[in-house]
Amino acid sequence: MKKTIFAAAAAVLFALAALPLFGEPASGGPSLEQVAKLLANEKVVHGMFKMEKSSAASKKVLKSNGFFVISSDNGIIWKTLKPVKGIHVMARDFSVSMTPSGKQTKMDASENPIYLQMARLTCALWTNDLATLKELADVDFKSDENGWQMEIFPKDATVRLALEKILVAGYCVDDLAVATQITTFLKNGSRASYYMTNQIFGGDLFPIEVEWFKQ
Repeated sequence: MKKTIFAAAAAVLFALAALPLFGEPASGGPSLEQVAKLLANEKVVHGMFKMEKSSAASKKVLKSNGFFVISSDNGIIWKTLKPVKGIHVMARDFSVSMTPSGKQTKMDASENPIYLQMARLTCALWTNDLATLKELADVDFKSDENGWQMEIFPKDATVRLALEKILVAGYCVDDLAVATQITTFLKNGSRASYYMTNQIFGGDLFPIEVEWFKQ
């Protein structure tokens, strides 16, 4: 049975700055282990997103929105509707961007160690594989009764030359951990933030989504 959660206000995410570090959640707050276990409960999550992308070389913030799907067995799909339609698939072993005209740009993960580690970190978090997560990264975890936040710092020296950290934040309700923000911070000062809402948990991938993961 599908369960629908309409995400709480984004202001919750920014109230976490003064909370204790990983391994010491505030009273009433979930632990990293609890959050990881709940994230892995649902194999498929659909929802809507708003993305904000900023560059260190420019003060302009690029904004877009659309739909997303997270599949713990496959990866993440971002389907942008505005301002320009497009599909970006972040699978375990590759990434591919597709335009409405059918043009595809594909990158094999083996050709890009930074992407490969980002994919492994994401998969580890959504499959409750904390051993891999801690092997690849240092995790700063904070939580209280309103929400949780983790900053993931890659350990690999080569990856750290480009990727500073990945931030994932959200809240827990009943038997669900709801991720409402994913932000990647690059060493050059650029960042990309995805704010996720209207999430639907459970069910299966649509046939077209299965095809996208097979590109």
